[in-house]
Amino acid sequence: MRELLRSSRVLDTVNSMRKELAALWQRSSTSKEQLVRRLEDWCHRAEASGIEALQQFSRRLRAYA
Repeated sequence: MRELLRSSRVLDTVNSMRKELAALWQRSSTSKEQLVRRLEDWCHRAEASGIEALQQFSRRLRAYA
């Protein structure tokens, strides 16, 4: 897996963003306002990544807001 991630910037970015999003949801002590700000930041970075799959996923997340 490490070799694959090293050889593909796109896969490495998607994997990293996936881990960040999972960690964001697991923070039970985070206030609603902090969670919303962090999620908005995550979406902004996903949309700016240039990776279509992240951009589409971010738009779906925003649609639930």
